[in-house]
Amino acid sequence: MINVTRSVIFAAFAALAVVWASENNLFSPDSEIVFEAESPYQTIYVTREGNILALRNGSRFARTSFIDVTKPYRHVFEYTGLMMMALAYLGEPKSALVIGLGGGTVSKYLKKYYPELYIINVEMDPIVAKAAKQYFDFVETATNRIVVMDGRRFLSRSDKKYDLIFLDAYHGGYIPFHLLTKEFLTLVKDHLSENGVVVSNTWRSQKLYERESATWADVFGYFDSYLGQRSGNRIVMATKAGRRYSPSELIARMTATQKKKQFQEISLPKMARDTLDRKSFFPPGTPILTDDYAPVNLLVEPRQRSVGQ
Repeated sequence: MINVTRSVIFAAFAALAVVWASENNLFSPDSEIVFEAESPYQTIYVTREGNILALRNGSRFARTSFIDVTKPYRHVFEYTGLMMMALAYLGEPKSALVIGLGGGTVSKYLKKYYPELYIINVEMDPIVAKAAKQYFDFVETATNRIVVMDGRRFLSRSDKKYDLIFLDAYHGGYIPFHLLTKEFLTLVKDHLSENGVVVSNTWRSQKLYERESATWADVFGYFDSYLGQRSGNRIVMATKAGRRYSPSELIARMTATQKKKQFQEISLPKMARDTLDRKSFFPPGTPILTDDYAPVNLLVEPRQRSVGQ
């Protein structure tokens, strides 16, 4: 395994100088800045317009997390709700790892419906962690911890296994390259429990789509894709065992989990019916992403979709 140094991470970040895609134009340019601070990596802003607070990394227009202060568990971003479909892939989870804290939306929602769940949130930027606690109602406890560290470095230093692993680390509009490669996904797989599930927030509209798909297939054997309806997000889910459920089996599992947990803000079976994509396309022979060669900066341009996508 390569030693991912800070200079390498910075180089990857610099290569990802692309426009951050957004699903809704929720903020005007003159939204109120309520917090601004320089971190070791970027400028962090928290802005407010009406009932919505936004966490912004690097630019006051690059929104990475939202909270509706009147409805703190509402999924303002579509993708955080879609990620919850991973809960239907396994039984009652006991532990979760979240790589990429943002405003803490994923962990807060998990804690609402799974109060006994043990969660570790790994966030590289200490100012992001500070903003999540100060402005986004994230409460750090003994069972909902924050570790300020690069996600890959954290995994490489631990042998703990998790029932759920959420991947949601972004910088400059895309996932840092060292969190995309075969070596990294293999490391993630090694940290899943026997019936564990990994879920990743990614994008459907960039050329990286094919390479990502080929890499996930290489590591896990099989994965599911869910395509956002009001966003360009693609949510990827895989089990350690590479388990494949039929669409009807998936809907049945989503329905059972929804009935058991009584989610108020989302409907798992509806989301699954609306967004499940079994046409994930990557041509035969598509190169996988590796630590030796992951040209992310060359692959963030819009891709041409195949017929039917």
